[in-house]
Amino acid sequence: MFDVRVDGDTCVQRMAAIGYGVTGTAIIVMEKNGQLRAESINGDTALLVAELAAWDASPLSEQARVDHCGTVSILLAKLRSSGHFGRL
Repeated sequence: MFDVRVDGDTCVQRMAAIGYGVTGTAIIVMEKNGQLRAESINGDTALLVAELAAWDASPLSEQARVDHCGTVSILLAKLRSSGHFGRL
């Protein structure tokens, strides 16, 4: 679905999403030390995941014009506040 760099976070350097059809979506984060962590997520983050997936699928010229960093930060904050990746 998407694989993006996370700018400005003290713990996470990358975030990716993998869709499993009707089963759901998993978010994978790569910590600054290279460790990977994954969590299944629910539908309350669906719009943010869809926005990042659309950005990732767009042509590079559009990716360069559209800032996705705010969406990444909001998604990571939402995941943390709902208990996902809380120990980062």
